[in-house]
Amino acid sequence: MDKVKKIHLIGIKGVGMTALAHFLNEKGFVLSGSDVKEDFITKQSLDLLDIPIVEFSKSESFIKEADLIISSSAYNKKNNQDFYLAEELKKRILYYPQALAHFFNSAKIKVAVAGTHGKTTTTAMLASILKDAKKNITAILGSKPINWNANFCIQRGFKGDEVFVIEADEYKNALLNYNPDILIITNIDYDHPDVFKTKGEYQNLFLTYVKSLPKSTKVIFAEDSVKNLFSKSLQNKLIFAEKIKFPLKVMGDHNILNASLAYKAALLLGVDKALAEKSLKNFSGTSRRQELLFESDDVLVFDDYAHHPEEIKKTTLAIKGRFKDYKLVTIFQPHTYSRTEKMIFQFKDSLSLSDFSYVLPIYFSAR
Repeated sequence: MDKVKKIHLIGIKGVGMTALAHFLNEKGFVLSGSDVKEDFITKQSLDLLDIPIVEFSKSESFIKEADLIISSSAYNKKNNQDFYLAEELKKRILYYPQALAHFFNSAKIKVAVAGTHGKTTTTAMLASILKDAKKNITAILGSKPINWNANFCIQRGFKGDEVFVIEADEYKNALLNYNPDILIITNIDYDHPDVFKTKGEYQNLFLTYVKSLPKSTKVIFAEDSVKNLFSKSLQNKLIFAEKIKFPLKVMGDHNILNASLAYKAALLLGVDKALAEKSLKNFSGTSRRQELLFESDDVLVFDDYAHHPEEIKKTTLAIKGRFKDYKLVTIFQPHTYSRTEKMIFQFKDSLSLSDFSYVLPIYFSAR
């Protein structure tokens, strides 16, 4: 990295790639990016960077000049012309998790949040606490906290070592790149059938990962299902996070668990209990996680990224629990063909919890 000055990011409009771009920009690298023509939810965040972003196949000059190519994990030389060109030019290419791991693993204090659901909210909660506690932090999130400008934060100038907080995604075994001092595991429900053909294969990734970590790594959990997955030989690494008792702005029992995990991690990092509690009470959520888009006297419209049957179930129950006098209409867009096919009956059960459900055509990603 000492020899790298110019970096081109393939698939820069993805939420993780956008946050990484902010981080690299802060580090002083000269950046360019390429992606599809359509605007993503990251547009506002990317506009803050003021860097050249072009459509795929129109970035030849940027790729030729770049010292390093960083690509979204969704792409390869078979499905993306920019990736193919970079390989043809024999450019050094890193996938997003590899590039992030290079900086994350060299930080003084490292915290990673893993699990099937709740990674973004838990990471945002912890980052917000650390920010309020005047810690030196770097945080890279999967979505923008409601009162932040981007899904990224760097705060410096205070006493103490840097704390680096990230989401450790399991897709394509990405989390194996990260070597945290504190690992939070939110839950482990089967997902990503395009990569993991069975539930056992999916669970084994988490078992392998925890087993590979040093004995000094603290692994925080709040659900018995997580503890039950690990053999007795690994349970000595686990730290149980008791449920918080104070109220939150965000809805649902699942967010109480998310907050409990963030609270426990914050205390392990030396944050005062009262400060951590106050920060969580003020936490307003992140974009596309129970985000209120519209409100009138008799109608509320929320946007939520829930794309797994269990996430739909928990979000539905949370909203119905808070707004008991309303009818609930769910408009759902399935995400990827493989997940929709594998979990079709679970989706039916989750959507049946609403008074009315409408299903849009399946969203197909680069997968």
